[in-house]
Amino acid sequence: MEYLDYPAIEPDVPDSLVEVQVQVEDGQSDLSNITVRALRDEEEIGICNVLSASDMSPAHEAQDRIFVDGRYRR
Repeated sequence: MEYLDYPAIEPDVPDSLVEVQVQVEDGQSDLSNITVRALRDEEEIGICNVLSASDMSPAHEAQDRIFVDGRYRR
């Protein structure tokens, strides 16, 4: 389930009117759960969640894995 050979893309130039909020919470393993929100005029326009797989499974193999989910709206 690993895909390490993917092409990198050039990021967009950041919008200076966007506020970025970062929230870090302890996970079940050494990996933290992180939520990053992008807000423009107090409206959420983007979110990225980085979740420790150990929060979803006690399996040994899940202890050093993460799951990333995100949405972006222009």
